[in-house]
Amino acid sequence: MELKDLKAFIEVANHTSFTKAADSSYISQPSLSKSVKKLKRN
Repeated sequence: MELKDLKAFIEVANHTSFTKAADSSYISQPSLSKSVKKLKRN
């Protein structure tokens, strides 16, 4: 588990949208989704 993955999850929770969270984090939506998916595996 990495800190960036937790931050990605928090952004999605705050924005209730992967697209909005990705935009506010200045990363692509697929990259954000991969980070959240990593957390689900642990």
